[in-house]
Amino acid sequence: MPIMKITLFQHFAGAEDLKDLKLLKTELGRRNIKTILDLAIEADLDAVLDSSSFDKTMQRLIDTIQNSADSFVAIKATALGDPRSLQHIASACAYALQSFDAITSYIPEAAGAQEKLTITHITDWINSLPGAKSVSTVELTDIHRRLSDKGAPENPLMIVNPLSHPHLFVGDSPACEYTITATVKDTDIIAFRGMLERFTLLVNEAKKSSANLMLDAEQTYFQPGIDLLHLLSPIHQAPVVYNTYQMYLKSSTARMLRDVHSRPMGVKLVRGAYIVSERQYAKDNNLHDPTQPNIEATHKAYDRAAALLEARHIPLVLATHNWASIEKAIGNPRAGFAQLYGMGDWMTVEVARRGLPSYKYVPFGTVQETVPYLLRRAQENSSILGGVGIDLAYLRSAIMERFGRRSSKISD
Repeated sequence: MPIMKITLFQHFAGAEDLKDLKLLKTELGRRNIKTILDLAIEADLDAVLDSSSFDKTMQRLIDTIQNSADSFVAIKATALGDPRSLQHIASACAYALQSFDAITSYIPEAAGAQEKLTITHITDWINSLPGAKSVSTVELTDIHRRLSDKGAPENPLMIVNPLSHPHLFVGDSPACEYTITATVKDTDIIAFRGMLERFTLLVNEAKKSSANLMLDAEQTYFQPGIDLLHLLSPIHQAPVVYNTYQMYLKSSTARMLRDVHSRPMGVKLVRGAYIVSERQYAKDNNLHDPTQPNIEATHKAYDRAAALLEARHIPLVLATHNWASIEKAIGNPRAGFAQLYGMGDWMTVEVARRGLPSYKYVPFGTVQETVPYLLRRAQENSSILGGVGIDLAYLRSAIMERFGRRSSKISD
């Protein structure tokens, strides 16, 4: 392997195995810095994998969780199940939510909106779904009762979704603002159920091991399915499962508010990890650009989201290399702060010095797994791990910093 790739691994990956990770955790722990461990495995639509591959990844994650008491382990949904099926489920979920919002005039920041639902709203919504013809009056009445009860989740997909009501989702879902037309088949339902079963095992293992989980954000064409995976996962008083929101996406604030009104959870805020490919995907598929118009809008959305979560007392990790965002949130007693391993070390140390929860986001795995993963993130002109927005200029400055030259500017 070329020396530059080896250098990239040595400086920006934590270790190849759990034994070396334990040494790293001990070293960081001396400075009151904890870890967010990220097994560097993900898949895209072109991946050809089977259930045995996903089971092997799950076992590696279980081993990681068992060695992560009082720390975090990051999970990528595409490492737990078929990416193509996840895309189909995501498109169906996106269409179902878009239809629901249009019919009910849903406003994410209006608490208790679900209590204003009428049977007409529910009937019209169900009739818009692919499998509407199979719904009885009794089923409609039951769905209305469950969605309109006081205290019901703001996200209707917690009650009506491809697993609870598969007959409503099998078929063609029209394209939405940010997702393409998709046909959900029974095999997609089965694949997504397997993904949820694996994630459920990880959540339950985290409870036994006193570890915490973060479900990482991925591409927009996966994200509605990932959000559903989080919403349907087991609810434990502790540990809290954190879902990730990429604030370069225009839809993130509304999605985040709807979700925190739907179940106990934590939030990881990032600026974003896939901006280049997101814009290209939207262009290639004649979709609306899902991203904010500029970096200033992303900064504004990020800081506003942090303030909204503080007001709602939601556990929060700000994954950022933007010191201005950190300073604005330092007074939040439920906030922690994370930077990528190999970057922004002075921020991590300073946060820890102030006695605040401080984390390093640490990728690990074999060189063959980790280096392509790091390079993909760098090529995205964004984050190296888990959606923490950072551009190539910062990557170059971080490399210089590792060799003794400090960058004078940190933009993200």
